Amino acid sequence: MLRVKNGMLFLPEWLERMSSLTDECVVVDNGSTDGTLEMLESHPLVVSLDRTEGFHEGRDKQLAYRRARERRPEWILFLDVDEIFEQRLQRSDLDRMMNSPKTGRYFFRLFNIVGDGTEFEAGLQRLWAASWPLRVLWRDQPEGWFNDAYIHSGLINGISGRTSLSHHRIRHMGTLHRDYFAAKTTNYLQVDPGRTPMYIRYRDEQTPRLPWREFADAPLAVTGLNLTLDAMFGMRYSLKAMRKMLGPSTGAGQPVERTR
Repeated sequence: MLRVKNGMLFLPEWLERMSSLTDECVVVDNGSTDGTLEMLESHPLVVSLDRTEGFHEGRDKQLAYRRARERRPEWILFLDVDEIFEQRLQRSDLDRMMNSPKTGRYFFRLFNIVGDGTEFEAGLQRLWAASWPLRVLWRDQPEGWFNDAYIHSGLINGISGRTSLSHHRIRHMGTLHRDYFAAKTTNYLQVDPGRTPMYIRYRDEQTPRLPWREFADAPLAVTGLNLTLDAMFGMRYSLKAMRKMLGPSTGAGQPVERTR
């Protein structure tokens, strides 16, 4: 599943990579004007293409999900166009994941690629954020559903079965192209002004960097990074569980209301 608007900076590489990993792709285009729509229309991976107008994240996800279900898939993966799996992930790896009878979801982490494409953001706050996986491959079930929230509609809901955290990483390429990223965050500022400080900080803050290394070139370094993020994830999960036990807080900075 892909929801996209003006993604030509990434689309050729994304389609080539996803063609090696997935059987087919359903797309919702939210008003592209840069050639994205035309490339999608002509690509053999794309089996369904809808076009929407006006920003509404939840609406577009629900539409993409309906189209995906019309294809009667067993497993579904939802990525943005600027999110590309690292080289070591192969279709055979996905097949092994999908052949696990008790697993319902696999989660993946995103890493912000910067500089000339050979580095990623590695400040403590960025690593803390990266520890929480934001993309999921799921075994589809009738109970699955997406929130229809205007923005930040979240991941798939209602999927049962064992959950696994994958160490196959995703390169978030949007942060590499500063003009693209600035335009994206400016749009978020307009549709979600309540989180203005977060968007400005995320767009403008300079953080320490580390070299991006593929697993084949530096297996010990990549394994060490993944284990460090696993430890951070454990801490974040524990803190989240404690906050849930203590009850919801009040005041500014609360999440946008989400509805089924």
